[in-house]
Amino acid sequence: WWLNLVFGDDALTATANALPFVFDCGHADGGVRASPSRVQAAAGNIQVLSDARAGVRLGATEKLGERIVAAHGALSVVLEWPVATGGRLTAPVARGAAFLTATYAGA
Repeated sequence: WWLNLVFGDDALTATANALPFVFDCGHADGGVRASPSRVQAAAGNIQVLSDARAGVRLGATEKLGERIVAAHGALSVVLEWPVATGGRLTAPVARGAAFLTATYAGA
């Protein structure tokens, strides 16, 4: 479920539905965003919708390198972005998580 976060090229293709959030991380300057989702139902049609403009994006003011997978499992993936100054931004993404968090090391 998280492979698109790694292999996607932009914010539209680097997306993972991990309800209650939709995560994306294909931004040119790095980082990850979590957007809340909602279910819309009608006769014979059920959709999960999200609006990236309502999401929270975590990143850094420094230039981030290419994202890498630091760890992964069936329900989670840990993404990392190296920073030119020697640090790194680390963000764990888990299915069903009620929040998004990131740590910045090496400031």
